[in-house]
Amino acid sequence: MRTLRALEQVADTVWFVQGPASNWTILHTLDGTVLIDAGYPGDAPVVLDSVRATGADPSTIKRVFITHAHTDHIGGLPSILDKLPHVEVLAAAGEVDAVRGPEREQITVAKAGTRMLRPRFTAWALGAIRAGGTQPVVLPAARAFTENDLTRAGLRAHPAPGHTAGSTAYEVVSKAILATGDAYITDHPTYARPRAGAIDAVFSSDDAAARATAAALPRGFTILPGHGPAERPAS
Repeated sequence: MRTLRALEQVADTVWFVQGPASNWTILHTLDGTVLIDAGYPGDAPVVLDSVRATGADPSTIKRVFITHAHTDHIGGLPSILDKLPHVEVLAAAGEVDAVRGPEREQITVAKAGTRMLRPRFTAWALGAIRAGGTQPVVLPAARAFTENDLTRAGLRAHPAPGHTAGSTAYEVVSKAILATGDAYITDHPTYARPRAGAIDAVFSSDDAAARATAAALPRGFTILPGHGPAERPAS
C-alpha cells in the first residue's frame, strides 16, 4: 500500500506533500483547489487523500500545474481525471506535447547503463515499476497555461530548462514559496546521502542547462522540491 511520507503546511493556504516516491503541492485558492504535480500512476489515491487531509474535498480541484512531464510527476493524473473530468492540466507551452505524451524525455535503461547494477539505483527502478512508472501516460487535454490561469491560481511561472526542455518552477505569489519540481531537489532515493541542487545528470535531458538553472533559481524562498524535504532560506 502506498502512503504519504509527510504532509506539511508551509503557509496558510499551501501544503507540501512528500509522496511515496515524489512530491507535490496543494494550494487552496478562491478559485478552488490547485495541485502542482500529481505523482506516479499508483499514487492517484494518495494524491486525493492528501487533498482531503488539507480539509478540501477532491471535487474542488480545478487545475493541476505540471513542473515537467516525467511519469513520477504526472502519472497520477489519468486516474484522477477519470474521477474528476473537469480538472484542467496545465504546463508551459514548451512542455505541453510531452505532458500529452506518450513520447517524452524520460530516463531509459540504456541511459541508466551500469547504474542499474547499483543497489540504490536498482531499488529505485523496482519501486518505479511497482508504482506504474512503465505505464504509458497520455493526457491529450493538457494545454499551455496562460497568464490568467496563473493569476487565478496565485502563481508566477519561472522557466527552468534542463531537466526537461520545458521544466517550470512555480512561485506562490506573496508567500515566498517556490515549487521547483526536479529543477532543484534536496534528496533522491538513488543518493547515498542528501544533496541539494540539480538532480543527478542521468535523469536530465541537458545536464549543463539543468545545473545552470538550479544555480540561478531565485533564492530567499522556501523551496518545495520534486524529491526530498522542503528547504527554507538561510536566516
